[in-house]
Amino acid sequence: MLDGEPLRRLRAVAMANSFMPVRREALAACATRFPADASQILQDALLDRHASIRDFARYHLKQQSGGFDPAAFYRTAIQIREGDRLRAAILGLAETGSADDAPRVLPFCSHARVRIREAAVRALGRLDAENSIDAILSMLADPSPRVSKQARRVLEEQMALPIHDWVWEVAQRVNHSAHGRLNALHVLASLPRWTRLPFLLRAASTADPEVAAAAQDYLQAWLATRSRGFRKPTPEQVREIQEGLEAAAGALEPAVRDSIREEVAHWLRF
Repeated sequence: MLDGEPLRRLRAVAMANSFMPVRREALAACATRFPADASQILQDALLDRHASIRDFARYHLKQQSGGFDPAAFYRTAIQIREGDRLRAAILGLAETGSADDAPRVLPFCSHARVRIREAAVRALGRLDAENSIDAILSMLADPSPRVSKQARRVLEEQMALPIHDWVWEVAQRVNHSAHGRLNALHVLASLPRWTRLPFLLRAASTADPEVAAAAQDYLQAWLATRSRGFRKPTPEQVREIQEGLEAAAGALEPAVRDSIREEVAHWLRF
């Protein structure tokens, strides 16, 4: 059985392993075998790149006496760490902090490293999405597809907020990156059935070929759900849909246009 210095050397190798279960077993073994160093070993693991390792370390630190505060640890760590450990600190604060921590994370949305910006927008979504919505929306237009996609995921979890028109602004701005416009359209395509249709019709008639093509695909998917919805459109939604149909008339295939009109007319009879 390994012990002492051989185990310490093995831990150093294991903790650099890319396979999370290997790192977790090494962490558990060393924290058990070296009780005097357990607290430091576990605190080092709080900045692991994998959420499961961070959670494992937090659990065992809470079992120790002294009332360890992981959120306080991460608040300090985001001020002094760099690289992957800064990313882990931001995500760790999202996992343990509160809405009051969102302003601490906000500056990292403009960090030079893509992975830091991606972690920041993810953290804002978890800590306080409602009050950070302007920053999250702006990240849809981030130069990095990875950051933009993370902003899209956060926004798709916040569709109860009145952000639809703001997202549409991103979708139609030609000065934004293609991935930003497409991710914005993806957010709109996640709206409830009648709410998303006017946006898809507008997008289908846009001069942007990538957005228009994606909108056509979303319209086909919308039509495929015809038998699944039992909520009729509101008068305001009907008006917006009819305006969208007129604007997109030349961009839609006749069969698609007629099917949408028939669907709306069907629900107006009730």
